[in-house]
Amino acid sequence: MENCSILSDRLSANGESVGVLGREKLSRFRDMGIEFLLVDSLRGRHDVNFYKQFAEEVYVIGIFANQHERYHRVDSRRRADDYANFEHFQRADLWQFNFGVGRLFCFSDYLIITQDRSRQQIYQDADDIIQKIIDKAKVH
Repeated sequence: MENCSILSDRLSANGESVGVLGREKLSRFRDMGIEFLLVDSLRGRHDVNFYKQFAEEVYVIGIFANQHERYHRVDSRRRADDYANFEHFQRADLWQFNFGVGRLFCFSDYLIITQDRSRQQIYQDADDIIQKIIDKAKVH
């Protein structure tokens, strides 16, 4: 999985977006008759625009945690490709924010802020938003 993330970063930096990795998988989902697809880890508006090629409705749910909280979560995973220290994390975090992740929050359809909230509360917020989206789709 971490290699996919590295590859995605490199492709996105070259303007190739998720299309290189996702186009084949999305066509398989369409062939299977999948009505709803939840995608995480969007890197920028270019990713949203990519998914809009395959779906009539695309909703962005931003889940925002402050920098220390994000670093704590990454550090607790203990993966080999994680950052050596907080300073390395800050550099990568700033790059991702400038690359387009920050703008995604501005254009999100829904936003969940995790500060001072339990994991269960965050999950409940996400479930509520997803249910709203499903209910809205049923009306159309």
